[in-house]
This record gives sequence, structure tokens and C-alpha cells, in this order.
Amino acid sequence: MPKKIKITIIIMIALLLTYTTIGSASAATYKITDKSYNDYFDESGYINNTNIVKGDVLDCSGPINNRDMYIDRPLTITSISKTGKINNGTITVLSEGSGTKITNLFFNNTNHKGFESPGTIVLYSADNCTIANNTIITDQTGDDSYGIHLIEASYNQILKNNILTTGDGTGTATGAAVDNTGWPGNGKFTYGVFVELKSSHNILNSNIIHTIGNAATVDWSGWINEEGGIYPLVGVLIFDKSNDNTLKNNTIITDYNQIGGVYDTILGVQVKRGSSNNKLIDNNITTTGHSYAYGVEIVGEPDLWSENNTVSGNTIDTVGDSIYANGIKVSANTADTLISKNNISAVAPTFSYAVYLEDFTGKTVKNVVVSDNNVYGKAYITYVFELWYASGHTITNNNIIGVGNYTMAIATHESQNNTITFNRIFTTGDGSAPMIPNVDAITAVNTAFKFQSNSNGNFVAHNLVMSYGEFVHAISNSTDNTFSENIQFPDNGNKLSDNPSFSDLVNFILDYFGLPVPDNSTIPDNPSNPDNPLVPNDPSKNQTNGTTSNTTSNGGSTPSLTGNPIAAYASSAVGGQSASSPRESPKAYELSQEDSSSSSPSSLPVVAIIVCFLILAGLLTIGFFRNSVKGFF
Repeated sequence: MPKKIKITIIIMIALLLTYTTIGSASAATYKITDKSYNDYFDESGYINNTNIVKGDVLDCSGPINNRDMYIDRPLTITSISKTGKINNGTITVLSEGSGTKITNLFFNNTNHKGFESPGTIVLYSADNCTIANNTIITDQTGDDSYGIHLIEASYNQILKNNILTTGDGTGTATGAAVDNTGWPGNGKFTYGVFVELKSSHNILNSNIIHTIGNAATVDWSGWINEEGGIYPLVGVLIFDKSNDNTLKNNTIITDYNQIGGVYDTILGVQVKRGSSNNKLIDNNITTTGHSYAYGVEIVGEPDLWSENNTVSGNTIDTVGDSIYANGIKVSANTADTLISKNNISAVAPTFSYAVYLEDFTGKTVKNVVVSDNNVYGKAYITYVFELWYASGHTITNNNIIGVGNYTMAIATHESQNNTITFNRIFTTGDGSAPMIPNVDAITAVNTAFKFQSNSNGNFVAHNLVMSYGEFVHAISNSTDNTFSENIQFPDNGNKLSDNPSFSDLVNFILDYFGLPVPDNSTIPDNPSNPDNPLVPNDPSKNQTNGTTSNTTSNGGSTPSLTGNPIAAYASSAVGGQSASSPRESPKAYELSQEDSSSSSPSSLPVVAIIVCFLILAGLLTIGFFRNSVKGFF
């Protein structure tokens, strides 16, 4: 190498090292204590010391009481000694403070909020900030209570924080206009993390977000315009055109400490109002409500669709102590939602909806894919999946378990052209249990598939079904549904379907494998249905029905609710109705062990269930090849 080039390289390296050294030396550290605070901030909390410049460190030490900080330059705010404790104070990073880091601080904020906007830590149009390794305790009475609040703030990282938020806000519900109870809303809300107003590309990773508040009435005033409800208590809210945010590896716990109104409701995570391309990945989302509890909701508005949102790899446990639990709801004005590889559980005394796809026109919920999930529902009346005016969706390769007195694995109303394939379905039911008041228009029966009211053109294939109810299928006023190559085990020789026009394309396992079919496996043409007044016969449907073969499982009786080994992972959940519209609040009914088992002389042994599933899963893996299966037998 020529000598001149070597000298040039050496000079450049020397200059670079000099620049780096100067840059490091220029970052000053200022110790902030309760006593020294006034040396650096004015009475309103804005920095008034011109010596503090970009890149400097504010080292908080000891308790700092009743002090706010408004940051208008990129700084590191930390506690080197990890003794910094901000009592009844907030930090708000303004747009000029983009790039600020807030780390290793302890906040204990009771009945105090900053001047600009609510929240213990607020990023106000601030980008590229880091909030990490903090403990943030927020408790507001009679006011909005937010742990972390992002407003038009993007490309920020919120990492490994412990966030506890409590409040008593009852939202904006207007009493009699909503539920005729006279419970007014106070216009205040409790949110653990609130991401709003085009706050995008933010990462929330490995945080513990615990939100406790008033389980109050949801404001449904925008429901008639398909805008969804406004929940007073939400763990994490992504709102108003906030896109491309990632929630990963967080523990999100939402529960209540007060009850306000008959329709008290809480929600774990909501993605709302034109918020798209957000990802909820590998989180533990636990929601415990009183009357109505929701785990995850994705919803848009007529002019602000929420699209391409992903919910994957999460554990979503929702418990309603009194009435209703919903695991995940995808509602109006959404498109291309993916729900995959989650464990979803919804448990309540009266009503359970583990997965709920909800529309009111049949045109504003588009292309939801629910795949590779474990889905569990348990209540007196259980709709593990419900599709309400929801058409063109895919439910595939899920483990679907429903437990209750009246249990439906997949129930639809005015829902067309859905694809339901390769699922493993297990439901229990006790048709002798008293029917209770049910505000759902889908009549409660015991069945794997309940299609009603113009639920036409659905394709159901390659599912493995063990249904301990009166019917495997209950279909009313719905046509052109295709059932193909399913393996189905109805209980005790019960009927394949209550619909006299039903013609299955499968011929169940015995007939499919070319084995002898028992005489009692043929459904007679035009059977009467005197014992099932819940699903009336439709005279216009009384046309010749082809024979359909099935086989019964050994045991034949409805198993007790505790004998469900497949759903054991959700057995620890404790027990709220879809308040997607203002409805009459039903009475809570207990699903008792005695009631569910007393009518059953015997229970299917646990080992038999496991063996059946292993064998049938193996057959599905081998494939539906007639000759191969014959050879196997």
C-alpha cells in the first residue's frame, strides 16, 4: 500500500477516535433530587437550565415528590443508583425530546396528572424513545388513569416495565339511554397502556401490564353506526389509525375492583378505529370481569377499517364471574384478520363465546382466518365459535372443546360461504338440563354444528367430531351447505341431523372404510321431530333424504364436566354476554357438577377419550385414502 494512503487512513482513524471521545465527554450527568429539582426545572416542570443539552443524563436519586417533567430535548432519564422514586409526578416527552430514554425509575402516582395530558409517562408526538425497566404505579380517583400514554408517537420501544394502573372511571355511558338503570358515566377511563392518534411502529415487549378498575357500562351510542363500544376499562388500547404496532411477550392482566351498573364490562386488549397491521404475539392475556368480560377485540368504523391485524401465539384466558365471557371478538369494519396458534379460553357461569365473529350487514367483516388454535368454552350455554352475519371466513385446524349443558362448537346466523375444515371438535351437553333465558337469537341446543337463518353455502370437511349431544348437526332455514369427509361420533346412536333435508357427503367412518353399517345408522326419510321444539321442522324442506352412515362411540353417556382431559389446560379458569348491543341482562345461572352428571348413568372413561383421539388423529394424518385405510384395518 502506498505510504500516502497509509498516512491518510491513520489520520482518518485518529479523527474518528477524537470525535468519539469528544462526543462521549460532552454528555453531562445532572443529579436530580427533590431538593435540586428547582435548579433544572421551572414551576410547570419545563427545563429552564440551558446547560442541559441533547444527550445529557438526568440521574434521579431518592424520592422526588409532586414534580412533573416536560422533556423538550433528547435525554436519558434514569436512576444510576436505582433509588429514584417519583411520587405523584409525571414525565411527558414532547416532540423536541424524541430519542429520550426513560429507564430504571419507580413511579408512584396517586391522584395526580400532568398539565398536558393524562398518563404517568406520556410520549406526546415523540418518536424513537425508549421506556424500559421501570415500575409505574398509577392510581387516579375521579379522573382518567393511564399508565403509559402515546399520542402521535411512533418508533418507540416500551420494554420490561411493570405497569400497575387502577382507577374508578365509568366511561361515557349515559345511564338510562344505555341500560335504563340510571347509572351515568363520568367520562373517565382506566387504561394500562393507551396508544392513540396515528401512533405507529411501536414495540411493547416483555412488560407486565396489570389494569384494575371500575367494571362499568359500555357506551354503545356508536353501535348503531357500527363503531363499536367505548369501554371504561381496558388493559391495552390501540386506537385511531395507530398502525404497525407490535405487542410481544407481555403479560396483560385486566380485572375489576368496583361494579358500576347492570351491564358492567371490561376488556383486555382492543384494536380499534382504523388501526391496521398490528401484531399481538406470544402474550399472556388474562381478563377477569364480573358480568361481561372480553379478552381481545378488533373493530373498525365505517370510514376507518382495521385491517391486517394478527393475533398469534397468545394465551387468552377470559373469565366472567357472573354471566358472560368472550375470548376474542372480531367485529364490524375489519378485514384480513389472522387468529392463529393461540390458546383461547372463555369460562363463565351462564354464557361463553370463545371466538365471536360479529357483523350486522354481512359485508363489513372480511376474511377472518382462525387456524391452529386451541379453543375452549365452558358455561351453562356455550357457543365455542359464533358467526353472526359473518360470511367468507376460514376456520381450520383448530382443537375446539365446548363444555356445558347446552353446547355448540360452531354456531352461525345469517352467515354464508364459510370454510370449516380439519378441526378436531369435542363437545359435551346435557339436554335434560332446564333451558334458561337466552338473549342470543341462535337457539341453544347440543350439537357440533348449528346453522340457522340463511346460513347457506358453508363448506365443512375433514373435521374430526365427537359430539355428546342430541345432534351432530342442527340446521334450520339454511341450504346448500356441504359436509364432506368428516369423521363424526355422535353420542349413543343419536341422529346425524335434525334437518330432514340434510344430505351429508361423507358416510362417516364405517361406511367410508367400506365396513358394515349398523341398521340404526341410517337416517329415515322425512323424520318427525316432536322432541326438539327448539328447531322447528320446515315443511318446505321435506324432500327425499339420502341415507347417511355413522357410528356411535363406546360408553354412550354424557361425560361429567370434570372428565374432560383435553380441556384440562383451562380448568383453572373461573367464570360474562356479548354486550355488542344493549340487551336485556340475563340472570346468572350456575353450571353445577351435580346437574350435569346426575342425568348421565355413566361417563366415557378418560382413557377411552384419549385413545379415540389418538387413533382418529392418526387416521387423519394418514389421510383419507380408502384403500390404504382398508389395508390398515
